[in-house]
Amino acid sequence: MNEFENLLLEDKEFVLNNLPYHLAKAAMANELCDILTEFDFLEHKVSALAPQLLIEDYNLALDFDIKISEFQKFNLKLIKEALQLSAHILAEDKTQLASQLHGRLLSYEIEAVQQLLRQAQQWKNNHWLRPLVSSLVSPDQLIAKTLQGHNDAVNTVAVTLDSQRVISGSSDGTLKVWELNSGKLLMTLDGHTASVNSIALSLDGKYILSGSSDKTLNLWNLETGTKLFTIFGHTGSINAVAISPDGRRCVSGSGISSDLRIREYALKIWDLEERTELHTLYGHNTTIDDVLITPDGRHIISGGGVLTSELSDYSLKVWDLETGVERFSLAGHTGPIYALAVTPDGRHIISAGGSQMSEGCGTSSNNILKVWDIQTGTELFTLKGHRSSVNTVVVTPDGKKIISASSDYTIKIWDLENRRELQTLEQDGYRINSLAISPNGQYLMSASASGTIKVLNIEQFTAESGWYQSTAIPVLSQSNVSNNTTMHITSLAVTNEGQKVISASRNGNLRVWDTNGQELLTISNQGDSVEALAIMPNISQVISLSLSHMVKAWDIINGKESWQLETPVLYPELAVSCNGRIGVSSSVSKEYRGVVRVWNFEKGLELFTLGIHPIYPVQKLAITPDGKFVIVSLLFQKTLHIWSLEERMEILTLQGQTTSSDALAVTPDGQRLISASRDENFSKNSTLTVWDLQSGTQLCTFPDRGRITTKLLVTPDSTKILSVAYLSEQESASCTFKLWDLESRNVIASYRGDNPLTTCAVTPDSITYIVGDVAGKLHFLRLEGTCTY
Repeated sequence: MNEFENLLLEDKEFVLNNLPYHLAKAAMANELCDILTEFDFLEHKVSALAPQLLIEDYNLALDFDIKISEFQKFNLKLIKEALQLSAHILAEDKTQLASQLHGRLLSYEIEAVQQLLRQAQQWKNNHWLRPLVSSLVSPDQLIAKTLQGHNDAVNTVAVTLDSQRVISGSSDGTLKVWELNSGKLLMTLDGHTASVNSIALSLDGKYILSGSSDKTLNLWNLETGTKLFTIFGHTGSINAVAISPDGRRCVSGSGISSDLRIREYALKIWDLEERTELHTLYGHNTTIDDVLITPDGRHIISGGGVLTSELSDYSLKVWDLETGVERFSLAGHTGPIYALAVTPDGRHIISAGGSQMSEGCGTSSNNILKVWDIQTGTELFTLKGHRSSVNTVVVTPDGKKIISASSDYTIKIWDLENRRELQTLEQDGYRINSLAISPNGQYLMSASASGTIKVLNIEQFTAESGWYQSTAIPVLSQSNVSNNTTMHITSLAVTNEGQKVISASRNGNLRVWDTNGQELLTISNQGDSVEALAIMPNISQVISLSLSHMVKAWDIINGKESWQLETPVLYPELAVSCNGRIGVSSSVSKEYRGVVRVWNFEKGLELFTLGIHPIYPVQKLAITPDGKFVIVSLLFQKTLHIWSLEERMEILTLQGQTTSSDALAVTPDGQRLISASRDENFSKNSTLTVWDLQSGTQLCTFPDRGRITTKLLVTPDSTKILSVAYLSEQESASCTFKLWDLESRNVIASYRGDNPLTTCAVTPDSITYIVGDVAGKLHFLRLEGTCTY
């Protein structure tokens, strides 16, 4: 495909866009297969046009009229599905193609696929990070595609009756309409001035009803995207909406206003044809978080949400849609009711409960599903298994299964007839706000706080032949063990010889890996989250600091604990000098909220304590390689403080940041410090600042996309900076690892994961980069491209 290089841009785009079509029409099946397994063609088309146009080329080749072997079809289907999984990433950054193909296809021992990856490895147009192990979601797993375009959390999602379009509503105040098969964004509907909390579709597929925190209802024409009219009348945020099957009535449920003094716990029934309010229904004394209309169009079901009064009864209420009269209440939940669903035959209601703090992941007797008989108003049974609040629930089109999602990032599938849990799926570290199933039963939409909608191929795990099984699913994993929140990678360390990597996670365990991504050893800590690690040079020992206030030393050969020390801690931070003689950790004391403890980690002894500040805790710290100085960032403070460990006093204060530092790193030569801080208004961007440690002056600054940069490192050769931005309002920033040139301040290469990334490490030869994420995955990366660093 090198001939493309010599074509004019317009000619290149014409050939790239039309060549597969003409090959298909000419029945040149083998030639079509050839270009669709050549990296140069894929890279040129993605760069010049768009990933979706390339995916459509595979649809041509997989058409029944194209005469290719089943094996060729299988190969093309793998590549196509890998591209579908990566489409939202490639749309933002077209240089990610080689990384994405390696991360998704490396485990397939198929010659055509491996040849494609070998071609990709020779790509020299840009620097890129090559995954050494298959650490991204692969084509045979559950996620079919990701819909990305919102600028804030997606709160609600629905699918049209023909299973062709997806509609989403977001905290960014917009609705978006997507083509389900291609994942293409068809239109954005602007009209609300605050978060869109709920949407409902008319049965004929012509209209969308949306409810917002701006206290209004909007009715939209789905075909044109135009707003038909706005309904006013609520004084509180509209949390739930529903449309009657005949399209003549709608119902809305409200709660607390932005002015917390205004609390409207009411349902309103509206005539959509006349645009008038018919009834206001009072009865709940909590916010109304969900409402539905039964399939026969006769009844409204509503559920109370957030606790607002000691008198809250947490009941479901069944109302007559025509008259607005309450028929009866269903009592049984002991906490808020966050979501409702009804079976297709209209016989059963499913209610989803949770604890008062919906973001919490603790146990609660109300983190349950209840199934009710709508005719008699009796509770039939309770489904238990979620460990935190159940935020959303749906019923499959055949009425046989319930699918629910909770605040601990898990999705559960339940057998309604046999009253048992069938499977647990773990998602990507973001709260799942809404689920929707395509009426054809093929896809499950999972909308989350990440601002994206994951499209899951539920046919793979709901087939009658048995539940789909897979050995490793990083973003959406099927598991009977610990969930996403416990596998979250918190810290990484690399041994001095560069042969082993140690990872720590929120389940308290440490794991030892080789640099090819093979696990060598699991160290069971039997404690709570390990938040910081430091490697001891020249000995096979790693130091860990956990939220349980324990500093421990571990032998990474046999996994045994060498010693432990107790130290109070608020924000766990740990660092060791290059020779390993001096270690420092954050702590607290009776006199000081901000304390640095200084240790001899070789002997497991505390040497002395530095009282840094009486009020503000130590947020981040770093130690110079020679072990003589410690740099401290305090919570809510804009300054950095350099302390001499020999003199046990502060010798320099660095000023100039607009907020406190979220990450610190010292160059191996001990001359410079790099800090990451947020914008003054805590917006989407961080700033990296390079300081001269001798004079305390700022040498330069450069922006990094991502609200909070959680990890900074400098490579051992002092030429590059590694950065990870985890907590961000944009998933693309949260899922990005960047490699910077320290002198030019330019990004050399970046890598996009499926999950939010949390931390990183580098081998002593500055060749291999290791990145951890919230799903417990490690990504082993090697820099490739035109130059060798």
